[in-house]
Amino acid sequence: MDWTKSKSILMIALILTNFILLYGVMDSKHAFDNNFDHEAESWSEVIEIGKQKQITFDQPPVYYSNTLQGIRLEYQMYNTEQIAQNLLGTYMVNLGRYQNKLGDEMIFENGNKLLFTKNNSKNPIVSQDLDQSVAKIKAEQFLSDIQLSSADMFFWNVEKGNGLTTVIFRQYYKKLFLDDAYMAVTFQGSKVIKFERKWFNPPEILNYSRKIIQPSKALFMAFDSVQQAGETVPIKIKYLELGYRLDSSALVSSIKAGEASPYWRVLTDKGKVYYIKAQEQVGN
Repeated sequence: MDWTKSKSILMIALILTNFILLYGVMDSKHAFDNNFDHEAESWSEVIEIGKQKQITFDQPPVYYSNTLQGIRLEYQMYNTEQIAQNLLGTYMVNLGRYQNKLGDEMIFENGNKLLFTKNNSKNPIVSQDLDQSVAKIKAEQFLSDIQLSSADMFFWNVEKGNGLTTVIFRQYYKKLFLDDAYMAVTFQGSKVIKFERKWFNPPEILNYSRKIIQPSKALFMAFDSVQQAGETVPIKIKYLELGYRLDSSALVSSIKAGEASPYWRVLTDKGKVYYIKAQEQVGN
Protein backbone atom coordinates (compact mmCIF):
# COMPACT_ATOMS: atom_id res chain seq x y z
CA MET A 1 0.00 0.00 0.00
CA ASP A 2 1.50 3.36 -1.04
CA TRP A 3 1.62 6.48 1.15
CA THR A 4 -1.20 8.25 -0.71
CA LYS A 5 -3.67 5.42 0.02
CA SER A 6 -2.51 5.15 3.65
CA LYS A 7 -2.97 8.91 4.06
CA SER A 8 -6.52 8.70 2.65
CA ILE A 9 -7.46 5.86 4.99
CA LEU A 10 -6.08 7.77 7.98
CA MET A 11 -8.10 10.88 7.11
CA ILE A 12 -11.30 8.83 6.72
CA ALA A 13 -10.65 7.19 10.09
CA LEU A 14 -10.14 10.58 11.75
CA ILE A 15 -13.35 11.94 10.23
CA LEU A 16 -15.30 8.89 11.43
CA THR A 17 -13.80 9.26 14.92
CA ASN A 18 -14.84 12.93 15.07
CA PHE A 19 -18.38 12.02 14.03
CA ILE A 20 -18.54 9.42 16.78
CA LEU A 21 -17.27 11.92 19.41
CA LEU A 22 -19.69 14.60 18.20
CA TYR A 23 -22.58 12.16 18.42
CA GLY A 24 -21.56 11.27 21.96
CA VAL A 25 -21.46 14.93 23.00
CA MET A 26 -24.83 15.67 21.38
CA ASP A 27 -26.35 12.58 22.95
CA SER A 28 -25.04 13.61 26.40
CA LYS A 29 -26.43 17.12 25.93
CA HIS A 30 -29.78 15.66 24.88
CA ALA A 31 -29.82 13.49 28.02
CA PHE A 32 -28.90 16.53 30.15
CA ASP A 33 -31.69 18.58 28.59
CA ASN A 34 -34.10 15.73 29.15
CA ASN A 35 -33.38 15.90 32.89
CA PHE A 36 -34.67 19.45 32.95
CA ASP A 37 -37.53 18.65 30.61
CA HIS A 38 -38.46 15.74 32.85
CA GLU A 39 -38.68 18.00 35.91
CA ALA A 40 -40.73 20.55 33.96
CA GLU A 41 -43.02 17.75 32.78
CA SER A 42 -43.21 16.36 36.33
CA TRP A 43 -44.15 19.78 37.66
CA SER A 44 -46.85 20.14 34.99
CA GLU A 45 -48.09 16.68 35.87
CA VAL A 46 -48.26 17.62 39.57
CA ILE A 47 -50.28 20.73 38.72
CA GLU A 48 -52.70 18.69 36.61
CA ILE A 49 -53.09 16.03 39.31
CA GLY A 50 -53.56 18.81 41.85
CA LYS A 51 -56.40 20.28 39.78
CA GLN A 52 -58.09 16.90 39.71
CA LYS A 53 -57.89 16.82 43.52
CA GLN A 54 -58.93 20.51 43.78
CA ILE A 55 -55.46 21.54 44.97
CA THR A 56 -53.85 24.59 43.36
CA PHE A 57 -50.58 26.48 43.85
CA ASP A 58 -49.84 30.14 44.50
CA GLN A 59 -46.28 29.89 43.18
CA PRO A 60 -43.46 27.43 42.42
CA PRO A 61 -40.66 27.04 45.00
CA VAL A 62 -38.48 30.13 45.31
CA TYR A 63 -35.29 28.11 45.66
CA TYR A 64 -34.10 24.62 44.75
CA SER A 65 -30.70 22.94 44.91
CA ASN A 66 -29.64 19.36 44.08
CA THR A 67 -27.64 19.20 47.32
CA LEU A 68 -27.69 20.95 50.69
CA GLN A 69 -24.80 21.49 53.06
CA GLY A 70 -25.02 19.83 56.45
CA ILE A 71 -25.51 22.31 59.31
CA ARG A 72 -25.78 22.40 63.07
CA LEU A 73 -28.19 24.84 64.74
CA GLU A 74 -28.16 26.41 68.18
CA TYR A 75 -30.89 28.58 69.66
CA GLN A 76 -30.09 32.12 70.70
CA MET A 77 -29.94 32.81 74.40
CA TYR A 78 -31.12 36.19 75.60
CA ASN A 79 -29.78 39.26 77.34
CA THR A 80 -32.68 39.11 79.76
CA GLU A 81 -32.15 42.48 81.42
CA GLN A 82 -32.06 44.42 78.15
CA ILE A 83 -35.10 42.67 76.68
CA ALA A 84 -37.07 43.04 79.92
CA GLN A 85 -36.34 46.76 79.91
CA ASN A 86 -37.39 47.08 76.25
CA LEU A 87 -40.65 45.22 76.80
CA LEU A 88 -41.60 46.17 80.36
CA GLY A 89 -39.78 49.38 81.24
CA THR A 90 -39.24 49.34 85.00
CA TYR A 91 -39.68 45.76 86.19
CA MET A 92 -39.17 43.30 89.02
CA VAL A 93 -38.30 39.61 88.97
CA ASN A 94 -40.27 37.01 90.92
CA LEU A 95 -39.52 33.29 90.54
CA GLY A 96 -38.19 33.75 87.01
CA ARG A 97 -41.09 35.98 85.94
CA TYR A 98 -40.37 39.53 84.85
CA GLN A 99 -43.26 41.90 85.64
CA ASN A 100 -44.02 45.61 85.70
CA LYS A 101 -46.57 47.55 87.77
CA LEU A 102 -49.19 47.22 85.04
CA GLY A 103 -49.11 43.45 85.30
CA ASP A 104 -47.37 42.88 81.97
CA GLU A 105 -45.20 39.77 82.12
CA MET A 106 -42.20 38.22 80.36
CA ILE A 107 -40.87 34.69 80.87
CA PHE A 108 -38.28 32.42 79.21
CA GLU A 109 -39.05 28.76 78.52
CA ASN A 110 -36.03 26.41 78.33
CA GLY A 111 -33.86 29.48 77.95
CA ASN A 112 -34.66 29.76 74.24
CA LYS A 113 -38.33 30.80 74.01
CA LEU A 114 -39.30 34.34 74.92
CA LEU A 115 -42.96 34.90 75.87
CA PHE A 116 -44.37 38.36 76.59
CA THR A 117 -47.99 38.87 77.69
CA LYS A 118 -49.73 42.20 78.12
CA ASN A 119 -52.09 42.53 81.09
CA ASN A 120 -55.36 43.21 79.30
CA SER A 121 -57.75 42.63 82.18
CA LYS A 122 -58.76 46.31 82.44
CA ASN A 123 -59.35 46.74 78.71
CA PRO A 124 -62.59 45.68 76.99
CA ILE A 125 -62.46 42.94 74.36
CA VAL A 126 -61.95 44.42 70.91
CA SER A 127 -63.36 42.16 68.22
CA GLN A 128 -62.17 44.14 65.22
CA ASP A 129 -59.47 42.37 63.18
CA LEU A 130 -56.58 44.32 61.74
CA ASP A 131 -56.12 44.45 57.98
CA GLN A 132 -53.26 42.11 57.02
CA SER A 133 -51.03 44.79 55.48
CA VAL A 134 -51.59 47.14 58.43
CA ALA A 135 -50.91 44.35 60.93
CA LYS A 136 -47.65 43.46 59.16
CA ILE A 137 -46.43 47.08 59.27
CA LYS A 138 -47.36 47.45 62.94
CA ALA A 139 -45.66 44.15 63.82
CA GLU A 140 -42.45 45.20 62.05
CA GLN A 141 -42.51 48.51 63.94
CA PHE A 142 -43.02 46.70 67.26
CA LEU A 143 -40.01 44.45 66.61
CA SER A 144 -37.91 47.47 65.69
CA ASP A 145 -38.98 49.31 68.86
CA ILE A 146 -37.92 46.43 71.12
CA GLN A 147 -34.68 45.94 69.11
CA LEU A 148 -35.50 42.42 67.95
CA SER A 149 -35.97 43.11 64.26
CA SER A 150 -33.63 40.91 62.21
CA ALA A 151 -32.26 40.88 58.65
CA ASP A 152 -32.91 37.12 58.38
CA MET A 153 -36.62 37.37 59.27
CA PHE A 154 -39.27 37.08 56.56
CA PHE A 155 -43.02 37.52 56.70
CA TRP A 156 -44.76 34.15 56.82
CA ASN A 157 -48.48 34.44 57.56
CA VAL A 158 -51.31 36.24 59.36
CA GLU A 159 -53.69 34.27 61.56
CA LYS A 160 -57.02 35.65 62.76
CA GLY A 161 -59.59 34.47 65.28
CA ASN A 162 -61.51 35.52 68.41
CA GLY A 163 -60.87 39.20 67.69
CA LEU A 164 -57.09 38.64 67.59
CA THR A 165 -54.64 39.10 64.72
CA THR A 166 -51.28 37.32 64.85
CA VAL A 167 -48.46 38.24 62.47
CA ILE A 168 -45.83 35.52 62.08
CA PHE A 169 -42.25 35.95 60.85
CA ARG A 170 -39.90 33.03 60.16
CA GLN A 171 -36.12 32.78 60.09
CA TYR A 172 -34.23 32.02 56.86
CA TYR A 173 -30.62 31.31 55.96
CA LYS A 174 -29.54 31.89 52.34
CA LYS A 175 -33.14 31.45 51.08
CA LEU A 176 -33.57 28.29 53.19
CA PHE A 177 -35.99 28.18 56.10
CA LEU A 178 -34.83 27.30 59.61
CA ASP A 179 -37.83 25.59 61.14
CA ASP A 180 -39.11 26.29 64.66
CA ALA A 181 -37.48 29.72 64.55
CA TYR A 182 -40.19 32.37 64.56
CA MET A 183 -41.51 35.64 65.96
CA ALA A 184 -45.26 36.00 66.49
CA VAL A 185 -46.85 39.36 67.34
CA THR A 186 -50.50 39.20 68.46
CA PHE A 187 -52.81 42.22 68.33
CA GLN A 188 -56.14 42.89 69.96
CA GLY A 189 -57.47 45.72 67.89
CA SER A 190 -54.34 47.75 67.20
CA LYS A 191 -52.57 46.96 70.50
CA VAL A 192 -49.92 44.28 71.01
CA ILE A 193 -51.08 41.89 73.73
CA LYS A 194 -48.70 38.97 73.18
CA PHE A 195 -45.28 38.29 71.68
CA GLU A 196 -43.37 35.01 71.21
CA ARG A 197 -39.86 34.44 69.87
CA LYS A 198 -37.48 31.52 69.19
CA TRP A 199 -34.45 32.24 67.01
CA PHE A 200 -31.22 30.53 65.93
CA ASN A 201 -27.66 31.77 65.91
CA PRO A 202 -25.98 31.69 62.46
CA PRO A 203 -25.69 27.99 61.43
CA GLU A 204 -22.48 26.04 61.94
CA ILE A 205 -21.45 24.52 58.59
CA LEU A 206 -20.62 20.79 58.64
CA ASN A 207 -18.28 18.99 56.26
CA TYR A 208 -20.82 16.99 54.23
CA SER A 209 -23.72 17.52 51.82
CA ARG A 210 -26.99 15.69 51.23
CA LYS A 211 -28.72 15.00 47.92
CA ILE A 212 -32.18 16.60 47.69
CA ILE A 213 -35.36 15.29 46.04
CA GLN A 214 -36.97 17.41 43.33
CA PRO A 215 -39.85 19.76 44.20
CA SER A 216 -42.25 17.82 41.98
CA LYS A 217 -41.56 14.65 43.99
CA ALA A 218 -42.04 16.57 47.24
CA LEU A 219 -45.45 17.78 46.04
CA PHE A 220 -46.53 14.27 45.09
CA MET A 221 -45.66 13.22 48.65
CA ALA A 222 -47.41 16.29 50.06
CA PHE A 223 -50.66 15.31 48.33
CA ASP A 224 -50.75 12.14 50.42
CA SER A 225 -50.14 14.09 53.64
CA VAL A 226 -52.90 16.59 52.84
CA GLN A 227 -55.38 13.82 52.09
CA GLN A 228 -54.48 11.89 55.23
CA ALA A 229 -54.97 15.04 57.29
CA GLY A 230 -58.50 15.30 55.92
CA GLU A 231 -58.30 18.91 54.74
CA THR A 232 -61.44 19.98 52.95
CA VAL A 233 -61.15 20.97 49.30
CA PRO A 234 -60.55 23.21 47.47
CA ILE A 235 -57.04 23.80 48.88
CA LYS A 236 -54.44 26.29 47.78
CA ILE A 237 -50.76 25.67 48.55
CA LYS A 238 -49.29 29.05 49.43
CA TYR A 239 -45.67 28.05 49.90
CA LEU A 240 -43.47 25.12 48.93
CA GLU A 241 -40.01 25.84 50.27
CA LEU A 242 -36.78 24.09 51.06
CA GLY A 243 -34.88 24.35 54.32
CA TYR A 244 -33.75 22.73 57.55
CA ARG A 245 -35.48 21.21 60.53
CA LEU A 246 -33.86 20.29 63.81
CA ASP A 247 -33.97 16.52 64.35
CA SER A 248 -35.33 15.55 67.75
CA SER A 249 -33.00 12.54 67.75
CA ALA A 250 -30.00 14.87 67.34
CA LEU A 251 -30.92 17.41 69.99
CA VAL A 252 -28.57 18.06 72.88
CA SER A 253 -28.34 20.38 75.88
CA SER A 254 -32.06 20.41 76.72
CA ILE A 255 -33.24 21.09 73.13
CA LYS A 256 -31.00 24.12 72.66
CA ALA A 257 -28.84 22.78 69.80
CA GLY A 258 -28.51 19.94 67.33
CA GLU A 259 -27.88 18.77 63.78
CA ALA A 260 -30.49 19.81 61.22
CA SER A 261 -31.90 17.80 58.31
CA PRO A 262 -33.25 19.06 54.96
CA TYR A 263 -37.03 19.24 54.52
CA TRP A 264 -39.59 20.60 52.13
CA ARG A 265 -42.19 22.68 53.98
CA VAL A 266 -45.72 23.15 52.62
CA LEU A 267 -48.16 25.81 53.84
CA THR A 268 -51.81 25.67 52.73
CA ASP A 269 -54.26 28.55 52.64
CA LYS A 270 -56.01 26.97 55.64
CA GLY A 271 -52.88 27.49 57.73
CA LYS A 272 -51.85 23.82 57.82
CA VAL A 273 -48.13 23.06 57.59
CA TYR A 274 -46.71 19.80 56.23
CA TYR A 275 -43.11 18.56 56.23
CA ILE A 276 -41.61 16.29 53.59
CA LYS A 277 -38.18 14.78 54.15
CA ALA A 278 -36.02 16.28 51.41
CA GLN A 279 -33.02 13.98 51.52
CA GLU A 280 -32.84 11.55 48.61
CA GLN A 281 -32.91 8.04 50.04
CA VAL A 282 -30.19 5.57 49.06
CA GLY A 283 -31.44 3.25 46.34
CA ASN A 284 -34.01 5.71 44.94
